[in-house]
Amino acid sequence: MPEEEVNVEGLDLSDAELMTVLKNHGLSRRVLMKAVGVSAGAAMLSGTAAGQEGRGNRIHDVFGAPYAADENVPSGLVDYVVDLDILPGEAGQHAGFPDPDDETPEFVFEPVGLHVEPGSVVNFRNVSVEHTATAFHEKWSNPELEFPTRVPDGVPGFTSPPYVADESWLYRFTTKGVYDLLCFPHLGLGMVMRIVVFDPDEDCQSEDRFDGWGPFAENAEPGEPFFNPNRVLTDDELDPRNIIREGEIAWADLDLETEEEED
Repeated sequence: MPEEEVNVEGLDLSDAELMTVLKNHGLSRRVLMKAVGVSAGAAMLSGTAAGQEGRGNRIHDVFGAPYAADENVPSGLVDYVVDLDILPGEAGQHAGFPDPDDETPEFVFEPVGLHVEPGSVVNFRNVSVEHTATAFHEKWSNPELEFPTRVPDGVPGFTSPPYVADESWLYRFTTKGVYDLLCFPHLGLGMVMRIVVFDPDEDCQSEDRFDGWGPFAENAEPGEPFFNPNRVLTDDELDPRNIIREGEIAWADLDLETEEEED
């Protein structure tokens, strides 16, 4: 979008929302300085503003906080890192996944299971092609595909923008519970993961605390969009209790064999 078409002075946006607009539309340093002032704009572009006290409040609860390849994610802000990657050919960990009939690469979140404490910031770091980090949420539903909501009650459907290698996207997980995430471009290939927000000093793992995290109710048959995501998220390693116990689950730890393959 040409710069002159964006009236940044007339936008009633928070810092995080303003930065999202600027980055999504590729606006220049000049426009940023005009929008937020010379000193604040320079700090944002250099990454120093993100390291200042209170920066965590600027991680939007829907749009997170994107960082371009030439921006430094501030030291001390991130608690955990998840890589978004592709494992081609022999680098893949699971024969026959995602497609038993060819050698489709494995599109992965690494680790694929992660336990974090409330308030933790996760850096979803892209190390390959275009990906997103997106919460499963009914808001993404359309006439062809109904998405289930698989985040705690009250948590909005959040997502990164599409981003590429060497870029990062930060999200702060505040509400306790189980979060299932996906990559929009590679959903059908099973690029999903699970994050469990749980405080071991305050919370107990009651018998029913993590009920309801079984298979997808629909579209989980071979050839359907949720078939491969279902294979990943129902693996025993990704039981929320196991994720809490182990801390993180590597992609290589999953089984991913169907009953047909086992026979």
